[in-house]
Amino acid sequence: MVRVERPVVLILALLLLFAMSPAAPAREMGAAVGAKETLDSIDFVKMFHIGMTYAEVQQSMPKTLEQDTLSYNSGENVFMLSVDSAASESWSAYFIFDTGDATMRRPERLVELSCSLTLKGRSEPFESVVEKVSRAFGEPIGLDSAKGPIRQAGWRVSSESVLTVEYTVVQNQAGGAVIDFLIRGPKKTKSGSQPIA
Repeated sequence: MVRVERPVVLILALLLLFAMSPAAPAREMGAAVGAKETLDSIDFVKMFHIGMTYAEVQQSMPKTLEQDTLSYNSGENVFMLSVDSAASESWSAYFIFDTGDATMRRPERLVELSCSLTLKGRSEPFESVVEKVSRAFGEPIGLDSAKGPIRQAGWRVSSESVLTVEYTVVQNQAGGAVIDFLIRGPKKTKSGSQPIA
């Protein structure tokens, strides 16, 4: 049996400690957090569909989210509702509802849903986001994976609505990315009755 002196063991332990990069586990942890936030955003988007009533949206809304005051946009004849999470400053969403009767001015049907997520530091790559959304909604109908600062992909989520994911690389020292999930129904005329091609 070979006997190893205590100073040699200490030196080897110190060398091993310095050889390991302390930033690597933190980067991996940051990527794991980003991946979880992406999945949470996809799960959130899946709770809603274009055409839901305002009451249905309220029933489906997670109770942990904070809602701003519902606001009316007279120029577009729509109501807007912003929500965010007290647990995360990097996540927010908004809903747009049409008005069935303009004189009553009340929200009727969901016509647009947007969810925005900001990932800081070493963020989840675009390809990973596309893979996760594809698992939830099937194969994309459009994909722009050019290596520019903005990349996009689209999925048909119903016969009349499309989910678009826009991935924007943050160009600063900290790095990161902003991921926008947007579901829109067919465009309407000012009266809200006929779809526009």
